[in-house]
Amino acid sequence: MDSLQDSINTLRSAVIDGRTENVRHRQNELLKLHSGLRGKSSSICDAISKDSGVSASDAQKEFVLAMDAVQKMYETLHFEKSLEDEYLVKEGKDHLSRKVGVGIVAIRPTKHTRLYSIASPLAAAIAAGNCVLLELELPHSQLDQALIEILPSALDRDTFFVSPAKLENEQVSQIDFTVDQMSTASVSDVNQLLSQPQSRTLAVVDQTASIGLAARAIATARLPPYNTSPYSPDSVIVNTFVVEEFVKGCIGYADSLASSDEKSLPNGNLQGLEKHSAEGEPVVHTSKTGNLKIVVLQDRSSNPPTTKIEGQYLLIRPSTSTTDAIFSQLSS
Repeated sequence: MDSLQDSINTLRSAVIDGRTENVRHRQNELLKLHSGLRGKSSSICDAISKDSGVSASDAQKEFVLAMDAVQKMYETLHFEKSLEDEYLVKEGKDHLSRKVGVGIVAIRPTKHTRLYSIASPLAAAIAAGNCVLLELELPHSQLDQALIEILPSALDRDTFFVSPAKLENEQVSQIDFTVDQMSTASVSDVNQLLSQPQSRTLAVVDQTASIGLAARAIATARLPPYNTSPYSPDSVIVNTFVVEEFVKGCIGYADSLASSDEKSLPNGNLQGLEKHSAEGEPVVHTSKTGNLKIVVLQDRSSNPPTTKIEGQYLLIRPSTSTTDAIFSQLSS
């Protein structure tokens, strides 16, 4: 029997004896999780920066959000209330709102914002009274290596385990609930929570929107390091009357973020909308520094890419209204 199977058996034993049902135990585990991460904050942030290439400030932002997720889960637990509920039977009352954990929860995190993608479901699973099996299968990830050292020493080894390899089907069948952030399945079972990072993401900019704010937010999402996010929009449906303003806003914001030593491109690239709109051909706008390219599909019958867009590109499809935007997606 391998060590992974031994660990699953240990987790199952903890589920059977009800160790995680005690609210005080859950509080202690969340406190230890918070303390363990906080004590290694510098090494964790360094690992995030090296793995994903983000700046030190962005790594710190992710760390703060991860810690906040743990704290919020802790705040959902109330020990005194749990004692009152426990003694309801003594008073001959039913505890109709009683909730218990499902048992063993397996977490398969995504690569993007990996620390937050681990800490958030981990804290939620612990707060709900579950034993947790965490998959960390990236051998070259410095963050994974750091967490493999931090988490097992911080948490109860009978209720938490880190697997350095992906679970096989035989082992998955022993799991009560799976949080899979790297799924390719189109349909989930009742014991699964699936995220599909390869699914395309759509954004809609209506005529009533704050165009400048929308342009900055969407342009930021398509520029490094944020364009690696599965939620970075692959296609943006923009109201016809504000397409030009939106494009100029995105281009201008992209140029404002570029360093002064980046090579400039001719201004003529910004005049494509007026030049080619009558021809019904796709129009490509490129920022002066070349750090963002925007493609406007003028022909409504043209089919956009069906896969996720990689790189510093933004695909725009004009629409006449929000209703038109909805129906255009239903028919595509």
